[in-house]
Amino acid sequence: MVVQHDVEGLEVQVGDGSWVAVPPEHDTVTVVAGELLTVVTNGKVPAGVHRVRTPSDRERLSALFVSTPKEGATVRPLECTTTAASVTTLISGSPEMGAS
Repeated sequence: MVVQHDVEGLEVQVGDGSWVAVPPEHDTVTVVAGELLTVVTNGKVPAGVHRVRTPSDRERLSALFVSTPKEGATVRPLECTTTAASVTTLISGSPEMGAS
């Protein structure tokens, strides 16, 4: 989650590999989806690749919040996102594809 406080610098990588700036919007929070959210939504919300470039003329404060499953835990998609086709699972922090 990112609160930019009117300081630009957040960028996301798009499909062709280029970087696109995410302009700060007052009173908003930007959520950068990680692999855990991708698994829980069965791929409907892809993990985002992002970076932060600090403008040379402005100060920027960053704080990171990361949540990971307990070692050895199995994370599966929400039932409402699955079909008989493929299911993404996360075991011990490593994504593995396949039916479960």
